Amino acid sequence: MPLDTIELEKLVHKAESGFQKWKDMDMNIRIKAVRQLRKAVQQKSQILAEAISIERCRPFTESLTQEVFSVLEMAKFCEKNYSKWLSNHRIPYRRPGFFRNKNILTREPLGIVAIFSPGNFPFSWGMMAMIYTILAGNTVILKPSEKSQKLPMLIEQLINESRLTELGAGILIPGGPETGEYLIQHPSVQKIIFFGHQKTGDKIAHACIKHCKPFILESGGGSTSFVLKDADLELAASGLAWSAFYANGQSCVSTERIFIDRAIEEEFLLLFKKETRAIWNDRRQNPSRIEFADSDQNRYKDFINTAESEGADIYYIEGKDKTQSFTHFCPTIISKISSKNKLLKEEIFGPLVTIVPIDDIPRTALYVNKAFSTLGVSIWSRNTKTAMSLAKKIHAGMIWINDSSFGLPNLPWGGWEKSGWGTLFSEHSLHEVTRMKWVSRHPALWAKPRIWWNPYTPIKKKIFLISARYFL
Repeated sequence: MPLDTIELEKLVHKAESGFQKWKDMDMNIRIKAVRQLRKAVQQKSQILAEAISIERCRPFTESLTQEVFSVLEMAKFCEKNYSKWLSNHRIPYRRPGFFRNKNILTREPLGIVAIFSPGNFPFSWGMMAMIYTILAGNTVILKPSEKSQKLPMLIEQLINESRLTELGAGILIPGGPETGEYLIQHPSVQKIIFFGHQKTGDKIAHACIKHCKPFILESGGGSTSFVLKDADLELAASGLAWSAFYANGQSCVSTERIFIDRAIEEEFLLLFKKETRAIWNDRRQNPSRIEFADSDQNRYKDFINTAESEGADIYYIEGKDKTQSFTHFCPTIISKISSKNKLLKEEIFGPLVTIVPIDDIPRTALYVNKAFSTLGVSIWSRNTKTAMSLAKKIHAGMIWINDSSFGLPNLPWGGWEKSGWGTLFSEHSLHEVTRMKWVSRHPALWAKPRIWWNPYTPIKKKIFLISARYFL
């Protein structure tokens, strides 16, 4: 049940009180709380993976590795490194008149940070962002996706078992768009972290700007792949089939567009279909099937019908059937499509992938930069120099060479342009969840009026002119 305004206000007030306690707690206490959270996740790893598998209709192993492992890795990494990241940094400056100054950079928490978890990864994304945000001294309001039924209850248990709510570090608030709007406009909420579609991300961004609220967006956009003539085709077909169809194709970095050298198109397509069939046969062992929303079904049908009308080849992994149901996971490959087809300018976010034969990959990369925003790009080539040269031309926050669609806790995650705003994960995320403060200390015992203070005498003027010409 969605919460009314009075209930929401009480919970935000609880978060405000919690922040006053949590922000002043010793770093060792914060790390201990995150360690308790990690241990609670470890103990419930099977329950969590089973719940994700049932709710998102994914294989158990995929739920375990893509969601549960990700949270455990993030917690372990932050436990080890956060004290070092938050330590004060001395910045020396040897300009005349500043020899005795000690300049120190410190970082302080923002306050209350609201995290909007996505429906496609209902456990990992919100939890990972929460871990490094609370370690910085912030209090997190975690809003699970309203599409998730089972995970919010389990997440709340984890937060309570690790005493995060008791310590003032985190609180879970359920709800839909209305709850999100309430948190965005609330003056006590200092920042929004959002995971979701680009269209929803645009709305979130406009709402945040309206209320002068800083934000981080991870707005998807899928992944684009370039398969060069010298690529290991078996490796590329295996990696791209997994990348295209894991999480039922509903991942922010699922491979949606594959641009391939025309000379190797047919050979790659045979291998890619073989790998896709293997994935499907493996997943058919799981009797549950994902039920796509009506809006998603209609988009998929529109993609396929438009492509067919323009002469593309459609390969259904279950066989081409005009009465085929789109309510369950069924990989579909669209090939022989023009590189300027309108389908390539939209995020698919589903079990469809397009394969585009091209003659000039570097030129196509420049076109891709202008045509749409992609979160990540994979390049498949045996020639590292060629792959790196292509990587420099591409507008994307993440590039994988001979691999695809993975992240690590020590590396920054985020896109360019409409695919994202701000940085998630790694030490670089510290800039997003803290405020920087510069403290310059001059010892009072040696303090004297500075030469650049008033009065501006003729001799000072002469000294400054000589300095400008010869010394600075």
